[in-house]
Amino acid sequence: MTTDSNVLKMKTALEQALDNEEFVLYYQPQINVETAKVSGVEALVRWNHPKLGLISPDKFIAVAEKTDLMGRLGQWILKRACRQNQVWKNQGLPPLIISVNLSLFQLQDPNFRDMVKEVLEETKLPATSLELEITEAIILANPEMVHQTLLNLTQLGVYLSLDDFGSGYSCLNYLSKLPFGTLKIAQSCIKNLTKDYQNISLVSVILAVGKTLDIRVVAEGVETQQQLDILKNLHCPEMQGYFFSQPLTPDEVTQFFALSQSSTR
Repeated sequence: MTTDSNVLKMKTALEQALDNEEFVLYYQPQINVETAKVSGVEALVRWNHPKLGLISPDKFIAVAEKTDLMGRLGQWILKRACRQNQVWKNQGLPPLIISVNLSLFQLQDPNFRDMVKEVLEETKLPATSLELEITEAIILANPEMVHQTLLNLTQLGVYLSLDDFGSGYSCLNYLSKLPFGTLKIAQSCIKNLTKDYQNISLVSVILAVGKTLDIRVVAEGVETQQQLDILKNLHCPEMQGYFFSQPLTPDEVTQFFALSQSSTR
């Protein structure tokens, strides 16, 4: 169990990492398998530690959320992602939506909506080019607060995505009340597609819900040809995972776009 002393040490290290600009963003493409084109990218933060190399977010995000650092780190992630999307736009890449993950800490901040607005204005990124992701667990932690915050965010024109859908919670009641434009099928559902018929049924139901509510559906964590084939048979239009691409640097995303465009001509 993490002690208070360890949390304090990690907080200090994270503060120094922010000051020294040691954090970097990678971007994982989302693919429309019907057109074979990139439909969006998800921004994923990494800590580029000078001695330990790249550190995944599961090693430090929890500490950031326990302290007052999540607001600062979250703002940095949002600003960097929006700025990068604008750079790609200026380079002539097709318009795409960039997804940024949010924490409960950020949604509880009464100034969060204004911060998002300021970032969009500063980076000159259209609100419709930004998608903000939350998990089912965040909704269940404080449904009323999350509901109001999400409504406030949609007034800016940004899109909202419900991540890890089908991972063991039940948010079906909220789908008709909350303004989500995207459902992301949990990686745990996709992982066992080839072994568990119940997971196939669950994914099929999620796709039907998305179609009924006119919500975009993206399958996460697609890693094998067999998973791809099953999802295609279920008429899942968009997917994301290592089968298509690992998270990429900004320059690698540009190259990925070029290759995907040439392969569809």
